[in-house]
Amino acid sequence: MNCFHGGDIYRNDVKYDFSVNTNPLGMPKKSAEVARGAIELSSRYPDPFCDVLCSAIAENDGVKEESIIAGNGTTQLIHLICLCLGVKKALAPAPCFYEYERAVSIAGGKMHYHMLSEKNDFKPDEAFIDRVDGGTDIVFICSPNNPTGRLYDRDYIERLAKKCLENNAYLCIDECFLPFCEADDSLTFKRDIYSYTNIIVLRAFTKIYSMAGLRLGYMLSSDGALLGKIRNTMPLWSVSLPAQLAGTEALKDKKYMSETLKLIRHERKYLSIELKKLAYKVYESSANFILFKADEGLYDYMLKKGILIRDCSDFTGLGKGYFRIAVKKHSENEIFIDNFRKYKEE
Repeated sequence: MNCFHGGDIYRNDVKYDFSVNTNPLGMPKKSAEVARGAIELSSRYPDPFCDVLCSAIAENDGVKEESIIAGNGTTQLIHLICLCLGVKKALAPAPCFYEYERAVSIAGGKMHYHMLSEKNDFKPDEAFIDRVDGGTDIVFICSPNNPTGRLYDRDYIERLAKKCLENNAYLCIDECFLPFCEADDSLTFKRDIYSYTNIIVLRAFTKIYSMAGLRLGYMLSSDGALLGKIRNTMPLWSVSLPAQLAGTEALKDKKYMSETLKLIRHERKYLSIELKKLAYKVYESSANFILFKADEGLYDYMLKKGILIRDCSDFTGLGKGYFRIAVKKHSENEIFIDNFRKYKEE
């Protein structure tokens, strides 16, 4: 299987991984402690229904427990959604996260892309909404979008949701990066699943709580038939005991979240300012990562310095010379910028 994502530190000599967009603070301290403690309990099976975790999510998100399915990362849930819906035709903007297309293809369907304009900095447009028709089974959007970092405003998503509802299509809103935005609570559609029965919301502990190795995400929906089918299809014990306990504990740590928002806001501004001095073009981002254009040779140069960045040439709608970097701690960001300067000088 080809790896279409960042984070390949296992086949590269990497000191600084800027290719994956996890929280630079690392896992919350208490979550790490309970995950380590859970190893001692791992002779027992984890709860296949994740009751304690789902109860914590319900309280945190203001939703009903029965509307939640926790999974082995949102990637597993994306694949289960496509499989259980029997998706034949899907629609997504481009560029966007590749796993949507892969899940649709494995389910036997075909992904149709709406190409966003680079000249308009990949801003969502009305023409994308117009592409939804009676043959569309599901529409995928990610807000903020990966890899562009562009946010969708609520009015836009509501218009898209209504168009999908009119055409009996589902709208899957990937909000995995939305917690990095200070407007998270006003922009999320977590509680709108009861007004729009065709909306599916995805959230992940992977990014905001830096639990990529533990694998933990969840979906929200008010469609009982779909939820039932997914629960009956997904493998039992998909979420490990360490992941369940770590996720439950993470939701309690409000100080961690405030520190995260402060760091991302400050360091994203620093990186954007410095990148504009070095790159051909830097795209405005509301997420914990930044997309930019530079010389094609930047990737190999950085890798020789032990710095892994995301080559975005494999994203539909992008090409050679597009790169994405995660927002990390200031000392690491300085190392990246210093090496970018050296590359330009050389």
